[in-house]
Amino acid sequence: MKIAKKDMIVYKRFTCVGTSLVSPYQGFTYERNKEYGPEKLELSIHKTGSVWGFLPGWNVTIREGFHSYVSKENALSRREPNETVLVCVIPKGAEYILGLYGDIVSSVLRVTDQVAKEHVFDDDYFM
Repeated sequence: MKIAKKDMIVYKRFTCVGTSLVSPYQGFTYERNKEYGPEKLELSIHKTGSVWGFLPGWNVTIREGFHSYVSKENALSRREPNETVLVCVIPKGAEYILGLYGDIVSSVLRVTDQVAKEHVFDDDYFM
């Protein structure tokens, strides 16, 4: 577990339900421009025979915390057709854990109203 030394920009997938934002896996309801947490990050560690992963030979599951993605591209590539991706902030001083697949779990998450958009290249870009 690490402590954020400065505000960290991250990206989170949501399904829009009216004016509310719903997380795809836990079904937690968020609002734009609001900070959530602090939550105690709860880890579950089990011995396995695997040589892969966060701790080789162990399976680490994070049961509590706010899940998001480190890169915009990763979040956008994993979204479903009915989802949007918003820019979020893990504030300075929050605890966080980096996952294996570009994901991050934090004890505090600030949701903004800024939509993460794919970069669109126009014809002039390739000239």
